[in-house]
Amino acid sequence: MGFGGVGGQAITTAYVVVVKSNLTGEWAVYFGGRLAYVIARPNAEFYTHMHAHTMVDADKGKATYERTN
Repeated sequence: MGFGGVGGQAITTAYVVVVKSNLTGEWAVYFGGRLAYVIARPNAEFYTHMHAHTMVDADKGKATYERTN
């Protein structure tokens, strides 16, 4: 469910919630009710994956979706 562990290679569906703070502009991603990561400056890949319902695992979220420039 986005947090690795046994069966990490298997495809698992989980209830994913993505929330944007209107106060800070940050995006929080939750897998199965657990906070996975917070993105302060999302890149284009974040929006592409969000719309395609294919968010990356918790351990890859910040590195994949945070803008660096």
